[in-house]
Amino acid sequence: MHGLRDHAYLVTGGASGIGAGVVRRLLEDGARAVVLDLNQPGDPNDTAGFPRDRVVYERGSVTDEERVAAAVATGVEAFGRLDGVVNNAGRLLTAPVDQIDFDEWRAMLDVNVGGYLLAAKHAWPHLRNAGGGAIINCASIMAYNSAPGAAAYSAAKAAVLGLTRAIANDGAPLNIRCNAVCPGTVDTPMLHRYLDDKPDPDAERDRLTAMYPLGRLGKPGDVAALVAFLLSDDAAWITGQDFVIDGGFLARGTND
Repeated sequence: MHGLRDHAYLVTGGASGIGAGVVRRLLEDGARAVVLDLNQPGDPNDTAGFPRDRVVYERGSVTDEERVAAAVATGVEAFGRLDGVVNNAGRLLTAPVDQIDFDEWRAMLDVNVGGYLLAAKHAWPHLRNAGGGAIINCASIMAYNSAPGAAAYSAAKAAVLGLTRAIANDGAPLNIRCNAVCPGTVDTPMLHRYLDDKPDPDAERDRLTAMYPLGRLGKPGDVAALVAFLLSDDAAWITGQDFVIDGGFLARGTND
């Protein structure tokens, strides 16, 4: 991708799943990353296999404003610049409307929406001073097409699309672009936790896979490729948009 080499990006939730896929793709394209993640067992640099001179870590939650600010500062100190943000950290809450615990609802919104705002807020001065940059928010096809038990998650991801457009409008005069990616089911640790709660995880995986016309679930690298494009100069006239990447799921038009 044009314009990623030697740039630096904050990736929230970048220690595993889609976030780790994004970090890997950024490294392949010559960029560097600061990862803010709550779960980093052992030495995260060794665990993730990322080179120490091109990836730095900050442990913490995206809901903790001090930790978000520290992650931005860590990246700027390590790399001398910050060119964008990939808001990827997420939390899943699955329950029927009448069984949703409201504290869990608020906690999920804090991660899936509030954390995105905080990362954009603290990256903003650096992007403005650099003459622009890009922010990518990871939403979901569940923003468009919900399912039983998905009220909380769908509401959060729909809110991400609204936040994306608002950030794009505020950022346009500063050449700060903001777009959202909306993946279908991707093979990540979050999916594995969901499957582990099912009586027959293999049958549930097969059921999910059968929903996708392309015949497979997504991979982190699939989403990472789209993120890299939207961060790059190749997407210089794209902002305020949401991009579905779902193996044809929504085109099929059913959850059955």
